[in-house]
Amino acid sequence: MEAGESPEDAIVREAWEETTLRTRVECELGTVLIEREGFRYAIHEFLLVPVGGTSVRAGDDAGDVRWASSKDIERLDLTTEILAVITGGLAEAHARGLTA
Repeated sequence: MEAGESPEDAIVREAWEETTLRTRVECELGTVLIEREGFRYAIHEFLLVPVGGTSVRAGDDAGDVRWASSKDIERLDLTTEILAVITGGLAEAHARGLTA
């Protein structure tokens, strides 16, 4: 986060910088606590909705970016924490009528 930036503004900015995708925050999904290598992180998760198109391109810190189907996600080597966030986000999007 940059000085004076809200978490919502930070995630919208980061999504743009890393994917060139314009988004808006639909809701907060919660906070995930992760402990790694002697550090504790509080990761604030948000459900974002694209606005103005869905084309993506990798930004300055991203090696690759693409849309992934449920089948694609199953084939990725993701941690249980990441899978839980994705599953929860998809359930919330569905409950809000944001998915097909």
